[in-house]
Amino acid sequence: MSEEITKDYKLHKVLANAGLGSRREVENWIGQGRITVNDKTAHIGIRVTAQDKIVIDGKSFQFPVLDNNSTNE
Repeated sequence: MSEEITKDYKLHKVLANAGLGSRREVENWIGQGRITVNDKTAHIGIRVTAQDKIVIDGKSFQFPVLDNNSTNE
C-alpha cells in the first residue's frame, strides 16, 4: 500500500488544503455537524485517510492525492 492511503491527516487540514475554506472555517462546519466521515458526524480533531467516506452538506468529497509536502504534520 502506498503511504498516501495509509497515512492519516486532520480533517480540517485536508479540506482547507483542498481549497474549501480556511482551517477555522472548516472547524466551524465540523462543530455545526455539517460534515460526516463514514456516515458518522465528524468531530474536531478527527483524523482521516484516503479510504474514508467524507460528506459535506450532503455532497461527497473526493480525498485529494497528497504529496509529502502538502501538510505539515
